[in-house]
Amino acid sequence: MNKQTYEIFARIHRGDDLMQIGTVEAQSDDLAIAYAAYIYNEEEWTDMIAVRRDHILKVRQAEPLFSKERMSV
Repeated sequence: MNKQTYEIFARIHRGDDLMQIGTVEAQSDDLAIAYAAYIYNEEEWTDMIAVRRDHILKVRQAEPLFSKERMSV
């Protein structure tokens, strides 16, 4: 079974924004949850969420800071 990368998000207080606090690699969702709870236990998180990286959908993406035309010298 292949490992998947999970992005870990958390918030300390209700109403706070979710923050991306790190990543874990795991072979299943259950292992990702266990790893995240163990690794990122430094705070009393109200919520902690694990999202498989390949399940994240982009809604918007910033334009590149430099276009390829301007970079050629």
